[in-house]
Amino acid sequence: MTVDQLDVAARLAGIATALTGLELAAALPRIASWQVRPRYFTAPGAVRRYRALALLTALLGLDFAVRPEDCLAGGGLLACLLLLRFTVALEAAGDGADIMLATVLVPLGCWTHLTAPWIRDLLLGCLAVKVCTAYLRSGVAKLAVAAWRSGRQVALIVNSRHYGARLPAWPLLEYPQLARAVAWSVMLVEVVAPVAVLIGHQVLLVWAGCALLLHAGIAGVMRLPRFMWAFTAGLACLLAFRGIF
Repeated sequence: MTVDQLDVAARLAGIATALTGLELAAALPRIASWQVRPRYFTAPGAVRRYRALALLTALLGLDFAVRPEDCLAGGGLLACLLLLRFTVALEAAGDGADIMLATVLVPLGCWTHLTAPWIRDLLLGCLAVKVCTAYLRSGVAKLAVAAWRSGRQVALIVNSRHYGARLPAWPLLEYPQLARAVAWSVMLVEVVAPVAVLIGHQVLLVWAGCALLLHAGIAGVMRLPRFMWAFTAGLACLLAFRGIF
């Protein structure tokens, strides 16, 4: 059961990796124009080389989606190194989705080469803690902001220029109670992650379904599909960890 869930996690991480590579390849010319450290783009053809590297990342992700065993046999580590290369050299990665994706790729990438069961359990345990911590910190940070507790922040985000969408924005702006309900639903899903893991497998399945709906909604409204695939890969690893017990 755990192996099957890890295959699913590897496929999901592959889709996230492919989307990351494609987005970087498309955005690199623009990134070069505002690059904080322009020395990386002073040599002729540097942008083209980084775009080729981004496309290689995308192809690697597609391979994981089709052949998850390649990710588990070491490909995940290679994909993680490529993500870190973009983060360090270009400052073009490193948001929540990229961090979660890199966190998932590390244990997946070395899974086949680890023969000791206790090491595998330890890796999954560390990953489970990381996933739960990511949700918990996000939820606690939102709870500390009055605009989130009132729902106003959700309405403003959905109405923003770059990540907004007109159709769901107007009812959130028009009806503060609806915005407050949406905001508290998001915060509740995030802060109860550790509790769901501790209570039991069935409760965790329900929570994971709610988290998946949350990410699907974010992907649809804010056009952030990488977040959905990266965090869903983390959810699959979380379910695999809970399946050990």
